[in-house]
Amino acid sequence: AAAAAHATRASPQTVQWLVDNYETAEGVSLPRSTLYNHYLRHCQSGGLEPVNAASFGKLIRSVFLGLRTRRLGTRGNSKYHYYGIRIKPSSPLNALAQEDDGMSAAAARPPSQGGQFKKKSDDGDFHSGSQATARSEER
Repeated sequence: AAAAAHATRASPQTVQWLVDNYETAEGVSLPRSTLYNHYLRHCQSGGLEPVNAASFGKLIRSVFLGLRTRRLGTRGNSKYHYYGIRIKPSSPLNALAQEDDGMSAAAARPPSQGGQFKKKSDDGDFHSGSQATARSEER
């Protein structure tokens, strides 16, 4: 870890912070911007001078060997992700991860189509709420 800190001008505190909050894991990825934002918050709270995003990328690769980069997202809206790393379940950063995505877990789910409830109409069939009221008004 000392060599990793020396190679990128990062403080030993930052290397320790990375080890404390992140771990390698197969089949998972994190947006690179999320990791860098977490790092900037770490520097701010500890009174440390942050390195730029490219230097941070070198640091994280020296701490977590074998980390890969992937571009994920739809065409024109893709973001670079580190693949093979996740926030440790015990880390306080998990609370920040939802904020950084700009949406809560509830907002991340796609909206359901039609009404949430089923309503039995006069003809004996079940229809979602909006269709059932439209059918009963036709009579």
